[in-house]
Amino acid sequence: FIEDLDALPWPAWDLVDIEGYAARPCMSTLPKRRYMTLFTSRACPYRCNYCHDVFGKVFRARSPENVVAEIEEISRRYGITEFECVDDIFNIDNRRAERICDLIIERGLEIGITFPNGLRADRLPRALLEKLRRAGTRTISFAVESASERIQKETQKKMNLQRLAQAVRDANELGILCTGFFMLGFPGETREELQSTVNFALSIPLHTAHFFIVTPSQGTPLSERYSSEVRRHAGSFETFHYILGSTNLSAVSDQELYRIQRTAWLRFY
Repeated sequence: FIEDLDALPWPAWDLVDIEGYAARPCMSTLPKRRYMTLFTSRACPYRCNYCHDVFGKVFRARSPENVVAEIEEISRRYGITEFECVDDIFNIDNRRAERICDLIIERGLEIGITFPNGLRADRLPRALLEKLRRAGTRTISFAVESASERIQKETQKKMNLQRLAQAVRDANELGILCTGFFMLGFPGETREELQSTVNFALSIPLHTAHFFIVTPSQGTPLSERYSSEVRRHAGSFETFHYILGSTNLSAVSDQELYRIQRTAWLRFY
C-alpha cells in the first residue's frame, strides 16, 4: 500500500473519452452531465463486515494542496466544473476536509461537488457542512444501513444515529440534496428491526432514499461468516443486483422481506 499519495501522478484524463464518460449514469443522484471523478484518499479504518477491503484499513490521504491543484487543472484543461468525490471516507480527518474546502473557496473556484459515498455521517458537524456547501457541495449520500442498535453493533458500523439525523437536518437546511442508503435483511433481522429502519428513513428530511437487500459480497467478513446460511442464491456476478438482492439472511421469509422493501419505497415516495 502506497503511503505518499502526492508522489503519484494524476489520472491520465487525456486518455478518457470525456463526452462518453458524461453520457453514462453516474453514482450520484444528479442527472447525466460533464464531470470528473475525484479520489482524494484511500482506505477506511472502520471495519463494517459487509464492506470491501480493496485499499486496506490504514487511511492515507493526498494533501489538500494536491487535491485542489488537480481540480484546477481539470477545470482549466477540460472546462469541467462538476466533480464526484468517491473516497471511502473523505471526512475521517475533518481538519484536512476543511482545508480542502478553504482552498476551493480562497481560490474562487466555482465548482459543484457531489458525495455519492464517503462521508461518515456521525462525523459531520455543521461547521464542516457549511464549508462543504460554500465549496460547492450539491449532494451527499448518507449511509444509514440500519436503525437497529443490535445490527449497528454486529456489523461493526456503529453509527451514531442521533448525530446522523442531525447531520441530515443541517445539510437539508444548508440546501444540500440528501440521499439515504438503507440495507434490509441483515443476519437474524426481525420484522420489528426491518420496520424500524423504514420508519427511521421516514423520520429524517431526506430527498431521496434507496432500500437495498443485504448481499454478502465475496471476500467480506459477512460472506465468510454466513456463506453456509444463504437460503437463496441468484447465480453469477452478472446477475448481481443491489435492489433485488440474491440472499436472505433475515429472520423473516423471502416473501415478507421483499414486501417490506416494496412498502418502504412506496411509503417514502
